[in-house]
Amino acid sequence: MIKQIDRVKTDLVNQVRQFRKSNARAITAAIVAVNQASIYRSFEGSREFVTDGARYKHPLQETAAATRHIEELRPEFDELLILPFQATNIEPFPFAWVDEQATRKDYGSFLVRLSRCYQQRF
Repeated sequence: MIKQIDRVKTDLVNQVRQFRKSNARAITAAIVAVNQASIYRSFEGSREFVTDGARYKHPLQETAAATRHIEELRPEFDELLILPFQATNIEPFPFAWVDEQATRKDYGSFLVRLSRCYQQRF
């Protein structure tokens, strides 16, 4: 994750700036999901590898740093939501929210705040 974090951050900020350039009152929101799996299969072109925790870090080892990097973007957005999940990209491709109940609550609150932002702005 960390290898790509600067590109992800740049893409998010550039998108916000484009929206605000088109309309200064645009409501900007981001939902970023952060993988917390203890193992992961990755692909880079034709190359495939499974994390080993040393040379290729497991997502769980990078979760805190990735979350901190994304949190740095909070001032750029009206709303920013970070959702932790677990996915290995290994058959049978399991996926789970780290805490599904908290995810539902956080997402609901996110939508309420966006709704309030819309009412205030428009």
